[in-house]
Amino acid sequence: AMMSLICLIVLVAASSNVNCYNVTLYSKADWKGKTLDIVSESCENVPDWLLATDGGVSGVWTNYICVILYTNFNCTGSELIMRTDTLSHETFHLVGFDNRAKSVSSCKTNQDGTMTEYTPLFICALLTFGNFCFTVSRWRKKQPQFNPHLPLPPIPSCEEHIHGFIEPHSTNARFDK
Repeated sequence: AMMSLICLIVLVAASSNVNCYNVTLYSKADWKGKTLDIVSESCENVPDWLLATDGGVSGVWTNYICVILYTNFNCTGSELIMRTDTLSHETFHLVGFDNRAKSVSSCKTNQDGTMTEYTPLFICALLTFGNFCFTVSRWRKKQPQFNPHLPLPPIPSCEEHIHGFIEPHSTNARFDK
């Protein structure tokens, strides 16, 4: 029953369709210049006013989420995937993408609404669940087997505990030194 619950939680988490993202686009490198904050669940085009400022988008702050920048409007064309561990969030000229971004979306959705990271996320969830099951089974094998129907060990008598300190059945009790 517990494994079924864990499996259900993993599958729900893997198939969740929360695609909201929050990014800040910058017209100059090093997070400078004019800015545009985008909070959305779908593909967003970069407005003309930002494209006309300093040549276009030269940096992005991803707020620790994965986003994709596209060279064309409506999330088409060449892509630059900006994960949280990607270098050059602040300076696109280092990766050859300076002033090329025309649209942006979450890594989880394409322009047609299909999820781009659904398969890797699902595989990761399955592998995590598999590792959990493997660890639990190995742990159970290493645990000593407990049989609730075996009797408890006998309790030692008082004489066994004090043998050597008090002579049993003696009227003249004395302590050994």
